[in-house]
Amino acid sequence: MDFATIIGLILGFVAVVVGMVVKGADVTALLNPAAALIIFIGTFAAVCIAFPMNQLKRVPKLFKVLFGSNKKDLSYEQLLELFVHWTSESRKYGILSLEQQLDKIQDEFLLRGMKFVIDGVSAEDLEQILESELEAIEERHAKGAAIFSQAGTYAPTLG
Repeated sequence: MDFATIIGLILGFVAVVVGMVVKGADVTALLNPAAALIIFIGTFAAVCIAFPMNQLKRVPKLFKVLFGSNKKDLSYEQLLELFVHWTSESRKYGILSLEQQLDKIQDEFLLRGMKFVIDGVSAEDLEQILESELEAIEERHAKGAAIFSQAGTYAPTLG
């Protein structure tokens, strides 16, 4: 889990508890099972009505992404060094020599791009293919974010 996510969750909880204490409210009111059922199940039901099942099936995976361990992306400098290395390797030993590097690539998008390069796909076609993939990835991410955004809209109305 990303450290910022942990901090955000803790600060959010602390803000609610401190706000209740300052207001003089009973903090045990947060432990109301009936209210929790109405809020969480009601929010889930509203989200189920708003989104098709094929999108809802992705929610557990989205939670894993949100709360799971964060893969470290390569920095721009690391990525640039990698490209320079691959360019040097391909000039010395030929483009097919890059196949030996494929098992070291952890990023799926980068791996697909390298496979296309090794297969001899032209630069123009490669650009078009990868741009199309990026658009599809962005659309998929937007749909996933919309589920959580909509849930965030419904939950306060039920609570």
